[in-house]
Amino acid sequence: EETVRATKTVEDVELTEKAREEAERQVEPVYILNLDVEEQRAPFIQSVFEVVLDVKKQLADLEQPISKEERVDMLKTALKDITNSQQYFTLTDIQLDALLASTEEELKRAQGAIVPIIKSKLSEPIRSEDVRAVKAKVSTEVSELPAVSRSILSPIVAIAEASIIENNILDEDKTKERIEQARAEVEPKKILQGQIIVREGEAVNVEMIRQLGLLGMLDQKESKKPLFGLALFILLQMAFLYILFNRSTVSVVQKQKHLFVTTIVYIL
Repeated sequence: EETVRATKTVEDVELTEKAREEAERQVEPVYILNLDVEEQRAPFIQSVFEVVLDVKKQLADLEQPISKEERVDMLKTALKDITNSQQYFTLTDIQLDALLASTEEELKRAQGAIVPIIKSKLSEPIRSEDVRAVKAKVSTEVSELPAVSRSILSPIVAIAEASIIENNILDEDKTKERIEQARAEVEPKKILQGQIIVREGEAVNVEMIRQLGLLGMLDQKESKKPLFGLALFILLQMAFLYILFNRSTVSVVQKQKHLFVTTIVYIL
């Protein structure tokens, strides 16, 4: 029926927290590009091909030929240290057999062809969520290389994909600092004294009710704390006067006069 204004100034904690959360969402994470990864992956590729060539040489030196299963197991054992240390790098028995069946020239040509592709991709930032997409690009590019024999394309693609890893690492400490700074820079949201909460004739909504509750304007009960405080103050003062007059040497008539005057003062 009438315009309702804020009776005092209070901080709107809920709105302040929402503003801080929004500021936090706007913070860009801090990433660190590790360019050393580009140089670290080349030895991985080289070591795989060296092991394959070494096993092929051992097989060639055998006096008696062994079965395909034994040859595959031999190469699998030789690659065990590499496969255990490299996450997501595995080669199937078919892929291992294809590598053993290839010539030394085919292997060296394939190695020389994929290294530049890997270095090119790792020279750019790759976040954890981008690894899969980059691996897909590498697979496509390797598949189109004329230097890679079709007979060993599958294991060569697997080696190339395993060479792609995350090189743009999230710096959690610096990101946290930015978030804390962004939250600290948000000014507290306040309902100012005299601010209009509901205009005359306007329908009251949930947000208005929340603000009225924050201001304490929905409480129909009057606070009794001021009355209790006043009563306690009077009792203390009366006790002090009682002790003062009781111990005083002034006559009873004078004490009564003083008490009467004091009582009139309290009443006024």
